[in-house]
Amino acid sequence: MIGKSVTLSLMLLTLACARTALAGALDDAAERYRPYAIEGIGSALSGARDLRERVVKAVAQDGLSRRQAAERFGVGASTVIRWMQRWRDTGDIEPGQMGGHRPKKIAGGWRTWLLERCHDRAFTLRGLVSELAERGLKVDYRVVWAFVHAEKLTHKKRP
Repeated sequence: MIGKSVTLSLMLLTLACARTALAGALDDAAERYRPYAIEGIGSALSGARDLRERVVKAVAQDGLSRRQAAERFGVGASTVIRWMQRWRDTGDIEPGQMGGHRPKKIAGGWRTWLLERCHDRAFTLRGLVSELAERGLKVDYRVVWAFVHAEKLTHKKRP
């Protein structure tokens, strides 16, 4: 019985020490980034740029491998690899554009034709998809639905 309680006590002590060490590491990491968090989002973004600059400099000038730089600066190896590829390809470390506007597929002549077609006779959305495909415009059901909805057309059969 005493052996089990000693073992249990040792296990609890080990867990407590590990928890304390982990908490200390997290506190250290938080302290490194605290100036950026306190001053607001602009400073956080400049901190991100600063981090990119330091990582790229460590690899390009100081001769660190990408994995060594990732470990030193606390970022993922794949992140360092992408940053270095961007720097090599463009000479810049700024992040690329995310998202953006996607032009509508049914525009210009396609829009004119489809409006005339919808006003001429009854239609179904799937029928319009196949008619557009026959004419050379490959779109899916959702694109045609969005067009019909935006133009306030009805695809319901009327008596």
